[in-house]
Amino acid sequence: MNNQNNLFPLSQDQKIIDYIFGGNALITVRNEDSKNRFTFKIKKCKNPKAIKIDLYWVLVLTMPDNNDEKSYKFIGALSREEGFRHSDKSYIKDNAKSVNVAYYYFNRLLGYSKFKLHDNIRTYHMGYCGRCGRLLTVPESIDSGFGPECSTLLNIPHEVREAEFKNTLFEQNYRGTEDYQIK
Repeated sequence: MNNQNNLFPLSQDQKIIDYIFGGNALITVRNEDSKNRFTFKIKKCKNPKAIKIDLYWVLVLTMPDNNDEKSYKFIGALSREEGFRHSDKSYIKDNAKSVNVAYYYFNRLLGYSKFKLHDNIRTYHMGYCGRCGRLLTVPESIDSGFGPECSTLLNIPHEVREAEFKNTLFEQNYRGTEDYQIK
């Protein structure tokens, strides 16, 4: 599930869309053929009263330290209703490769292009909840990109698969003990 770079794949378009509109998403979009990639942070606009649609700010990682907020630069806005739009307020010009990738990726994913995403484009999250930003540790949470509480708040299905749990090392080692209960 976890690859060498601590990236977790999001494999279905609806899961990807749910994740990017969670309010606090951090994704890496990678072309598996060229190995080119961009990391985008998608944050929900905090002033929804001034805007009639749910709007999300899109930032791109521009420096090596992905833990530093200053490493992300604003490039535009994203909404379900209008797709991605570059902002004139961005220091990154509209002809930059990162902006072109954002147009290509988000607008094709959301259906604002007559073309679909190519099969060689992969989306990864970094193992943090797309809503609250907490570290995800449960396989189903890593799979969806959301913890159980945030999944409930966003009305996204989150299920623990009992058949998978029965085969885990935890279950085999702790069956019958008080630590066995899932809370």
